[in-house]
Amino acid sequence: MSSAMFLVLLDVTVLNVALPHIRAGLGASVSQTQWIIDAYSITFAALLLAGGTIGDTYGHKFVVLFGLGIFAISSAAGGFSQNVTELIASRAVQGIGAALLLPGSLAIITHQFPKQGEQTKAIGIWASISSLALPAGPILGGLLIYSFGWRSIFAINTIVIIPVIIATIKAVSKSQNEKRIPLDIWGIIIVGAILALVSYGIISTGNQGFSSSLTLFAFGLAFIFLIIFVFVESQNSYPVFQLQLLKNSNFVGSIAVAGLMNLVAIGTLLLLSFYLQVIQHHSALLTGVELVPMFALLSLLAPISAKSVTKFSYSPTIAIGLILGIGGLALLHYFIRANTSYLVLLPSLMLLGSGLGIITTAVVATTMASVPKQNAGFASAVNNSARQSGGAFGIALFGSLAKNPNNKTYFMAGFHLAEIIGAGLWLLALAIAIFLIKKSSF
Repeated sequence: MSSAMFLVLLDVTVLNVALPHIRAGLGASVSQTQWIIDAYSITFAALLLAGGTIGDTYGHKFVVLFGLGIFAISSAAGGFSQNVTELIASRAVQGIGAALLLPGSLAIITHQFPKQGEQTKAIGIWASISSLALPAGPILGGLLIYSFGWRSIFAINTIVIIPVIIATIKAVSKSQNEKRIPLDIWGIIIVGAILALVSYGIISTGNQGFSSSLTLFAFGLAFIFLIIFVFVESQNSYPVFQLQLLKNSNFVGSIAVAGLMNLVAIGTLLLLSFYLQVIQHHSALLTGVELVPMFALLSLLAPISAKSVTKFSYSPTIAIGLILGIGGLALLHYFIRANTSYLVLLPSLMLLGSGLGIITTAVVATTMASVPKQNAGFASAVNNSARQSGGAFGIALFGSLAKNPNNKTYFMAGFHLAEIIGAGLWLLALAIAIFLIKKSSF
């Protein structure tokens, strides 16, 4: 299960290093580059809710295996894409596969370790092993691009999937609820529409301004769909999102923090990739090596975060991680310029990696502990959906702020503005962690 999560995270970090090369190879615009990431994130986030429900109903082992198959096929299609449209489409399908396999991996672990102490420890191990993809991704991506070109980063998925499928077949026992739950198709479609419209609206704001007719139409339609979604879910006996959980402060708080965490983290990672490769003219391989300290600390601190949660509870652990992350954003804003040396950038990367490493395990553990065991798949899906949605919005927002990295002056101005906004959003997450997340669990 850690290997399945490893695969999903590997795809994120490998792709970020490759984006400048994909953009040059396919002649993609800045907004098209944003959609290469967001097509994956939006389908991933929208279908994660369904992935958890399907797993709870039909068995997480079956759903994980099916998701791995879709992921492999769509990855191959991405590698053979001849234009931006084909690549964006394959990325959207790839998000479907990830949405099926990811919540199942965490749900299976949760079922195997029902006691809270063991469960938190297991989640920490799962997060630590899977997070090794984060430091491995940039280096592997850089090596692949240097040796074989950007298309090879999609081929690596198929290679990794084969042993994961074999291990899943042999090691995971079947489990499913006795009662099969009907799938809320309309709820899933509306969630996807809302995420796509909000992402489009944010990207359109960067290109045409907030007052443009297309921007206002996108945001307005998203709001209408949100109202419809609440109504549809309140009338559905088996909703894709259980509205009653909005009364649970631990659940709401952890989901909000998860979304804000990834919004800022993924948006910042996009800008750092362009900063190192386009502004400072570093190779993909060198960029991968330079990003390793950030991802390595994220991986190393995940199990420590699990111990902190057990000893000090959820809110203090999340708060410490956010404070470290805000410090990293502050350093990026005040000290990073177009010609800044890497040694000046390094402390920022280390603070960001440390903060994210502490937050990630704590916020997942908070979500999983806030619901009954039989809803483990749903809780996992909502947590990851919030993170993917946040990542999609972060790509749209930060990419729109920085705009074309070939214009050094405008890019750096947008880069610094993005870090101010990011720090503000993480301060909001800090307030949520302090005032909404309590010590008690379900």
